[in-house]
Amino acid sequence: MCCSLPKVTVSLPVSTSATLAAPVARIRGPEKRIGLTLLALFISLLVLIVLGIQSGQVALSWQQVWQTLLDPATATVQERVVVWELRLPRLVLGMLVGSALAVSGAALQGLFRNPLADPGLLGVASGAALGAVACIVLAGSVLAPLHDLLGRHALPVMAFA
Repeated sequence: MCCSLPKVTVSLPVSTSATLAAPVARIRGPEKRIGLTLLALFISLLVLIVLGIQSGQVALSWQQVWQTLLDPATATVQERVVVWELRLPRLVLGMLVGSALAVSGAALQGLFRNPLADPGLLGVASGAALGAVACIVLAGSVLAPLHDLLGRHALPVMAFA
């Protein structure tokens, strides 16, 4: 062999183990706060779901909402239709759209490592506007086959493209 590396030994003082354990104890505080915050947010979400189902043209009480959600067989037909076919799907769709927007915003901010990043940073909004305007202006000429193929869906497809 050409060369050999010398062996290096490191000895740590006895008090180092106590020093290494100290930061672990400090980490538990923020983790506990995060857990409590997530619990509070989850409870708030449940309360807002019930309020979202309760409010509307047909007035429903808390008891009627809980009874219809937990045991639909005992609720009236009107309560079942209002809760299960009108308000609950609207609420679930709103939560899904909101979570999709939150994930896309977080992904954009993480991609650019900028907490203030928005779709205007890349020109996403301007590009969508350009596609929509092109579809509106050119629907009778150049984009007529696309407009005939997609019909009323041509505008959102061009904005997305």
